[in-house]
Amino acid sequence: FIPQLSDVNIELFNSLGEKVKNLVSSTLNPGKYKINFNGENLSSGIYFCNFTAKSKIGSKEHKSNIKLLLLK
Repeated sequence: FIPQLSDVNIELFNSLGEKVKNLVSSTLNPGKYKINFNGENLSSGIYFCNFTAKSKIGSKEHKSNIKLLLLK
């Protein structure tokens, strides 16, 4: 959920810390969003998803990291 107009970045990293994919890099309006991700070209393993949202109104910033397990 994005509470206010924000610059949003969602990046996917492998277990070595290398960026694998940039899922979102844009300015989003307030609301709920669903991001579909296709891991077809990735191997099974552990990945990390980093989420950053910087508010365009004020100086608030939200960061979140999620550990993912991709199994094929």
